[in-house]
Amino acid sequence: MVRALWSAAARGLSRVLPVMGPVTLALVVAVGAAVQVYRIGDSGAKAAWQGRFSTSRSGAGR
Repeated sequence: MVRALWSAAARGLSRVLPVMGPVTLALVVAVGAAVQVYRIGDSGAKAAWQGRFSTSRSGAGR
């Protein structure tokens, strides 16, 4: 009885483990992206409210 339960648990675990890596990676990337969006928005808001932004055009569109 115990051996049958153990082998059933091992089969279930062998199905779950290959999925856990990509799911964990996706969550880490999503959290990192959210933090970056917050930081960029915060710095842009600070620049706008403190008047530290450039009104001149720059880049390849000149």
